Amino acid sequence: FDNQTKTLKKIDNRTKDSFADDFNRDYGGKKALRVDKDGNLCLGQETLIGAEKSRIKTLNLPLLTKMSDFCLCFAYYLTIFQASSLTSIGDKSHYNSRTLMIFNAPGLTHMGDQCLHEVKALTTLNAPSMTSMGGYCLYNANALTILNAPSMTSMGDRCLYNAKSLTVFDAPALTRIGCNCLHEAKALTVFNAPLLIEVPWYLQKFAQTRVDQSPVPS
Repeated sequence: FDNQTKTLKKIDNRTKDSFADDFNRDYGGKKALRVDKDGNLCLGQETLIGAEKSRIKTLNLPLLTKMSDFCLCFAYYLTIFQASSLTSIGDKSHYNSRTLMIFNAPGLTHMGDQCLHEVKALTTLNAPSMTSMGGYCLYNANALTILNAPSMTSMGDRCLYNAKSLTVFDAPALTRIGCNCLHEAKALTVFNAPLLIEVPWYLQKFAQTRVDQSPVPS
């Protein structure tokens, strides 16, 4: 953190992680930014980046609006992510955040490809506004048990692949899923996607009566 400019500095230019740029776009230059005695980055009395041994452990970023490609793609020690104003995240954001347990982004509408990939510890995902996710999102989300996605209309290939603990999938607006989505979700007991145009063979046991969209005879 550069205290003079009140901006985050990118430490390793060999990586593609865009977090410093994304943070500075919404927070950079704010005079109230400071580092407290424990090494946490704060805005006044509010902790934005919780750190431990110079590693990012928690993020609470209510002003963050967008995450570019590769944002937080090497956040190996992040456990909690909260961003109430976030609307979109680019490809490979939160890629390999293996210790991430809570992802809270109620305003998020779109995920790019391979977002939240290999988030093996994730137990809570709150993104009720999300309408679409790219391919390989939530791949190997082994600990996730419930996904409520009331606004979701489409999912790319292999989303929620090997979500072995998932028991409830609720996506009443979903119309399209890519290849091998929810494959190997062997604990699944509730699959609610009544508008889905084509149900994969491995989910046929959950197939529901389709909405009859043919004209009503006069």
